[in-house]
Amino acid sequence: MPRFNLSPSLIGWFFYHDCERYLRYHATPEQDRESAGIPAVAIDRSPTTQALLDAGIRWEEEVVSGRLAGRVRIPDGIGPLTDRSFSIEESFNLLPHLSPGEAVYQATIPVSIHFRRGYGLDPAVYRFSPCRPDLIRFEEGALSVIDIKASEDLSVSHRIQATLYAMILDHALDLLGIDRPVDMEQAGIWLHGADRPEPFDLHLNIRVIEDFFRHRLKGVLTCPLADVPWHITPRCEYCEFYPHCRREAETSASISQIPGLSSIARRYLREAPWGPGGSINTLSDLERFLETPGSDRHLDDCGSLAGQGDSLRAAIRALRTGEAVRKTGRSLALPIFEDIGITLTLQKDPVSDRVYALGFRRLKGREVYKTPSHEAIFVARSPDDCARVRREFIRALTAELATIHDYNRDRDWAGQKSVQTYVYETCEEDLFTRVLEEAIEDPATAKEGMRLRFYYQDSGIAQGSSHPGTTVSFPLVTLTREIRRLLALPVPFALRLPEVLAAIPSSRFTYRLDPGSFFWYEQSNALKGDAIIMAWEGERSEAADWISREVSRRLLATGSILDGLRERVREDLVRWPEKFQFPRPWDAAISEISRLLFINEYESAMGARRVQEARSGPPALRIQAGTSIPLQKSEGNFWRLLHPLDLAVYERSKSFAHLLVPDDDAGEEAQLAFDDLRYRDSPAPGRSGVCFAKVRDEIVDRDAGQVRGLVLEVACGQGCPPFTEGDLAVLHPRFTDFTAPRYINRLLNLDAQPEDPFIQLLRDPQGFATPV
Repeated sequence: MPRFNLSPSLIGWFFYHDCERYLRYHATPEQDRESAGIPAVAIDRSPTTQALLDAGIRWEEEVVSGRLAGRVRIPDGIGPLTDRSFSIEESFNLLPHLSPGEAVYQATIPVSIHFRRGYGLDPAVYRFSPCRPDLIRFEEGALSVIDIKASEDLSVSHRIQATLYAMILDHALDLLGIDRPVDMEQAGIWLHGADRPEPFDLHLNIRVIEDFFRHRLKGVLTCPLADVPWHITPRCEYCEFYPHCRREAETSASISQIPGLSSIARRYLREAPWGPGGSINTLSDLERFLETPGSDRHLDDCGSLAGQGDSLRAAIRALRTGEAVRKTGRSLALPIFEDIGITLTLQKDPVSDRVYALGFRRLKGREVYKTPSHEAIFVARSPDDCARVRREFIRALTAELATIHDYNRDRDWAGQKSVQTYVYETCEEDLFTRVLEEAIEDPATAKEGMRLRFYYQDSGIAQGSSHPGTTVSFPLVTLTREIRRLLALPVPFALRLPEVLAAIPSSRFTYRLDPGSFFWYEQSNALKGDAIIMAWEGERSEAADWISREVSRRLLATGSILDGLRERVREDLVRWPEKFQFPRPWDAAISEISRLLFINEYESAMGARRVQEARSGPPALRIQAGTSIPLQKSEGNFWRLLHPLDLAVYERSKSFAHLLVPDDDAGEEAQLAFDDLRYRDSPAPGRSGVCFAKVRDEIVDRDAGQVRGLVLEVACGQGCPPFTEGDLAVLHPRFTDFTAPRYINRLLNLDAQPEDPFIQLLRDPQGFATPV
């Protein structure tokens, strides 16, 4: 009978990867793997892996010997703390006698056969080695588990591991009759750099683990090895079995090759709940399924696959033919053209989480700058140098944009220049936001950081004391997001920059990028950390120059991809970027009023964007969801729905105000180009190129539960002829906000009245509520 080795850490990692094969391969004892058909793996000895291990040891020692000095029972011995632990006997002698606030470091807790049998697990098959929680602390009358992690964020693996520690500890103490309760409400994770552990609730995690033990674990470990489910995701590259799985996905033409396919979607297609014998594992399986009637309806039962039938068909076609395939979605963010383009890239160290490489490249703009392009790249030579390169990047980018701001300031609208900024990947977008926040907090760059943040806006700016007086539509465009919306590419697994560059080359600027394994992951666009670790540890100081050249190549490649993408979808783009200017702050003396003014405008702008994005989805999906409603004009104000709409769908998608456009290409272009924010409080469409419509009544077939007709009040814009009987049209949602302008006027009036009770309420809610 096969035997399997389990541990809280392994089970935590299983939930992190959400991969049954990961658990089966790792739980099989090493000496049994070859005979079981599990491939051999090489140990990862990269500088990044070693640096991560070293960082974890350092952080653990800092918490135990520094932040908790004098309050932790530490095992005797020599060498690193992490190599020491209390024996089982020592641990159970210590735990009942801890003083309040005192902790034990690396107590050893056995997993009894009774614990395993309680979940129906045969102890002869499912073996748990004794576990060693980093800290068990006695506080508020109970023992609580604290795990120390050299990580910036609390992950599912952390929560599962610490929860399982608490469950095992609670069972062991109860079994031994030790009267010392365990906190089964909360445990804590002491994240890197934190002053104290971050608590989390145990209830849901306990239920998840118990369900896993009772209903999933035995199936994963006892089914035939070939039947163990698996999937390729970006997280797989952290698993030593990844090369084997990738080769299998390639040779078997697995649906794991479809970029962005989630683990949940992969499981749904594998299990095929719509009928026996329908399991979908290969691209051919999926292709046949998508050809069957009703396939899209089955996809709608899985959240991430709902409405994705056409997108999946395009993905299969692209992978089969090696050609880019146009999808039916439209982009609001990607502009038709910009006078000046700026591409950014930012990279962080995977060990310290510091941003160490930053760069931008300006494209075009000779009339403004006297040069056709400009590149600025900054790479930290040591960990302490990260602050310097951030400051230089912020100052250089501010200066680049200030030149355009000054150029536009004294010119009329026609003579001004537009700007659009791009990053390739979402991780760069997140790092850029973080760098702006750090720049504002740094006195050396606070002014420049605030100026940039006023332009590159997000909701986080509301926390400041000064706020932009105008919103900016799409100041930063993330190219991978737009590629996924617009194209299916012959690129398997992930939209890695080098492969995308080869798939949609620019006719004006052909560029090739070699994805060497030193800098490139196979599933990610983040820069590998080996080079910066070599530079910082003094092993190869010239590695910083290698990074600089790699960043330059990435900026050039991003510009080429932008060109190639736009060449393929230009006829479907609708947005022109705004003429550039740094937004001015609200002229408000009271910071709370300034914040409310910004929130009012920002929420209005985001509301308009959400409605616009709903109108830009694939037409078939919009019609199915009731977002866009095809109509035919009847007599008077009556309109017949060409596709009767389920009453529940209609009620769910119902909008207060609508756009009405002809059911043709011109009408589609007009509704996509409509500026909801500009017309948010307008009763008439003016020269917008659309008609406004209000639903005055519905014609409902109650027996069928369907809306079959509408009574519309229509106001046509200038240049839009009125609809006549028999005309075909489409009704779309429209964003309105009739209160925002009035809020602004009222808030500006309050700004001149600092003693007004409303201002007192904002500043001191508790004091304001004190009885008089």
